[in-house]
Amino acid sequence: MAKAILVALFITLVIGMSLYIGIHFQHKHENKPNSTHTTLAYNATVSTTAKLGSYTKIMDAIASAPTYGESKYYIHVEAGVYVENVYVWKNKTNIALIGDGAEVTMVTMNRKVPVFDTIETATQLDTRTVD
Repeated sequence: MAKAILVALFITLVIGMSLYIGIHFQHKHENKPNSTHTTLAYNATVSTTAKLGSYTKIMDAIASAPTYGESKYYIHVEAGVYVENVYVWKNKTNIALIGDGAEVTMVTMNRKVPVFDTIETATQLDTRTVD
């Protein structure tokens, strides 16, 4: 039991730090003049408030991305808690998920460590393809 809790805490820490680092450096570049991030146009938006033209699930936004896309497909994940398993199929290429910050944009799922491997946590690469 204690080992499972430690593993779950470690996984949460690693995911949290990865999101924080990615978002932290992204926001540092946004403040610079002539930054490519300041003119970034999102291809899709995910919002918990179901705004017009947005998705309420991250997976729906990923499914809307072109198959084997040659250019970046930017998905803006607005602040909120998203309770879902997020898979990126191998034929959904060049997808970038951009959140509002690690403190306010969270992806979570209730999977217990003894039942699922670390690879089967809330976000992962899926080696299958989807039509």
